[in-house]
Amino acid sequence: MNRLKNFFKQKKTQQEEEELLDQRLEQLQQQPLQRGQVQGHSLPPSTRAYESRISVEEDTLSSTTKVNSERSTMETQAANNYHNNSTNNQCQSMFVEDVGSSRTSSSDDSYGPSDEEDEDEDDEDDIPEDIFPEQAEIDGYTLVNKIGEGAFSTVFRGVVCKGSGKAFLANNFKNLAIKVIRKQDIPDSSVTKKDAGKTSTRAQVLKEVTIHKLAASGCPEIVQFIDFQETENYYFIVQEFLSGGEIFGEIVKYTYFSEDLSRHIIRQLALAVKHLHNVGVVHRDIKPENLLFEPIDFVPSKKIKLRKSDDPSTKKDEGIFRPGLGGGGIGSVKLADFGLSKQIYQTKTKTPCGTVGYTAPEVVKDEKYSTKVDMWGIGCVLYTILCGFPPFYDEKIDTLTEKISRGEYVFLRPWWDEISDGAKTAVKRLLEVDPVKRYDIDEFLNDSWLNTFDCLEEQREEEERIRSHKRKSKLQFKKRMAIDSTLLYSPAAVAMKDAFDVSNAVQRDEEDKREIMGNSLGALAEDEESDDIRSAAASSAHANGDNNQDLSQDMFHLSLDSSTIIKRRKNGVVPIATVVE
Repeated sequence: MNRLKNFFKQKKTQQEEEELLDQRLEQLQQQPLQRGQVQGHSLPPSTRAYESRISVEEDTLSSTTKVNSERSTMETQAANNYHNNSTNNQCQSMFVEDVGSSRTSSSDDSYGPSDEEDEDEDDEDDIPEDIFPEQAEIDGYTLVNKIGEGAFSTVFRGVVCKGSGKAFLANNFKNLAIKVIRKQDIPDSSVTKKDAGKTSTRAQVLKEVTIHKLAASGCPEIVQFIDFQETENYYFIVQEFLSGGEIFGEIVKYTYFSEDLSRHIIRQLALAVKHLHNVGVVHRDIKPENLLFEPIDFVPSKKIKLRKSDDPSTKKDEGIFRPGLGGGGIGSVKLADFGLSKQIYQTKTKTPCGTVGYTAPEVVKDEKYSTKVDMWGIGCVLYTILCGFPPFYDEKIDTLTEKISRGEYVFLRPWWDEISDGAKTAVKRLLEVDPVKRYDIDEFLNDSWLNTFDCLEEQREEEERIRSHKRKSKLQFKKRMAIDSTLLYSPAAVAMKDAFDVSNAVQRDEEDKREIMGNSLGALAEDEESDDIRSAAASSAHANGDNNQDLSQDMFHLSLDSSTIIKRRKNGVVPIATVVE
C-alpha cells in the first residue's frame, strides 16, 4: 500500500511540473508581445502610422515566431523527458492509469471493494519502487525493485508488461530476474595490448547469453534463460526468478547446514554440473553466491539438534528435513551466473578466471585445466556448508593462492568433530590437488555418503525401538499372566473346575445316548420293537448272578426308554416308521 501511495505521489509531482512548464511557456509568449507594443507606440503616430503598424505586426510576428520556436523547443524537451520517463515506460504508465481508474471506480462504491480493487491488491507487489533510468530502454518488461548489484551490473525483479508482445511469458513466469549490464561501466578489454587475447565486452556478454541458453536447456537444476535485449546504453539478460535468493545468505543465517540438507543442496549442484559437462561447458565460478533456491514451508524441529561447537543462544533451528523436498526453508536449488563460463572444444583450457577462494590449484598455477575445476568448486562449497566457513582463506591473496596450490586445508576442531567420516571422505576426494585423483562428476554422484540420509536411518532406528518396546511389553504381559495363573490351581479352583468338567461330561454323554437311541428305535417297526424288548427282558432274567447289578441298570434304562417311546407313540408324538420299497 505504501508503494502505491509513493507511486501516486510521484505521478502528482510529475503533473505539477508539467503545469509549471505550461505557465512558463505562457509567460515567455507574453513578454515579447509587450516589447513589440512599446516599440510601436514610441514612433510618431501621424507620420509613420502605417509603418508603425507594420513594424508592430512584424515585431509581433517575429516575437510570435520566436515564442513559438522557444515553445516548440521547450515542448520538445518536455516531450523527450516525458518520453524517457513515461512514454517508453508504457507498461508502468498503463499500470498506473489502470490503478488510478480502479481506485476512482472503487471510491464510488461505498458498500464494499470492487473486483478491480481486489486485483490491484493482488498486484500491489508489482508496483515499481522507483522510476529506474534503465526502464526507459527495456521493452516489454517492468522493473519493480532492485535485488542485487555488482561491479558492472544490477539485477532487478521484474514482471511482464500486460498487453505487450511478451505477455505470453506471464503464463509461466510471474516474476523475472533481469540482469542489467551498463555498457559505459565496462571498458573494452581488447583495447590494451595486455588484454589483446581476451574478447570485447559485447562479445563477453553475447558469450554468456549463448552459454546460458545452451546450459539451461533441459536442465531443471540451472536457472532458466528467457530473453536478451541490447539497447544504446544497456544489455538486458532476462532469466528465471527464484524468490529465496542466494544459498550464501542461508549459510549466514544458520551458521552451517546439517548433513542431510548439505546432501540436498550439493546433489542438485552436482546434477547441474553434470549437465554442463555433458554439453561441453565448464562453469569456472561455482560458489554459494551463485546458487539460488526456491523456498518451501519451514517445519520446526521438535527438539533442536546442537553440536558441541554451537552457541545455543545464536544457533537457529534448521527445522525438519524431508527427503526429496528439502529443509530449513530451502527447496529446489539452481546454478546461476554464466559470466565466466566457457565452452571447451578440447579436453583442457588455460584461461585464468573464477573467485580466488574457490579456484582450483591448476587455475591458480596457470596450468591447463579441464572440467575437474568444477569438481574442486563443488568440494569448496560442500566444505563451507558443512561447517560454515571456506576451506581456504587468507587476507593476503599471495598467501591464499599458495595454500590453494598446495591444497593446505584442515578439518578444524571442534567444528568438524561431529561431522561424519563419510562427509569428510567426500570432501577429501573433491579437494584433491592432483586432477587425476580428484572425483569426476559421476564418481561423486555415486558416492555412498551422498546417497544416504541420516533422517531415514534415524527413522529406521525409531521404528526398531518401537518394535522392541512392543516385544518387551508382550513379554511383561505374559509374565504377569503367568503370575496370575497360579490362582487357577488353588484347591477350591481345581475342585470347581473338576465339578464343572464332570457334570458337563455326564450331561453330554446322556444327550448323545438319548439321541442315538432315539434315532435307532424310531426307525424300527412296532412289532420289531416289541420283540426286541421282550427278548431283551428274557435275556436279562437268565443272566449270571455276577452281572445282576449291571443287568438291573441296563434293564432300568431299557424299561425307561421303552416306556418313554411307547408312551410317546401312544400320544402320537413319534410317528411309526414305514418301509419304502
